[in-house]
Amino acid sequence: ETFKNDVKIYVLCNPHNPGGVVWSKEDVETIVQLCIKYDVLLISDEIHADIVFDGYKHIPSLTVKDADKAKIVT
Repeated sequence: ETFKNDVKIYVLCNPHNPGGVVWSKEDVETIVQLCIKYDVLLISDEIHADIVFDGYKHIPSLTVKDADKAKIVT
């Protein structure tokens, strides 16, 4: 619903600081697909990519399906 409200930029902090949330591949793909569909610029802040707890994996936004079709800044 948020994307339908004339959103121009979406900022994704992955992994999230200070909460430590590491977004799944499916989550990142969904966000990228929504950005493509609604022509939204995705700013993907991945500065903490190397600080991930055991058992989790950081998924860079530029590596998911159709990332090459989205407007993404990392």
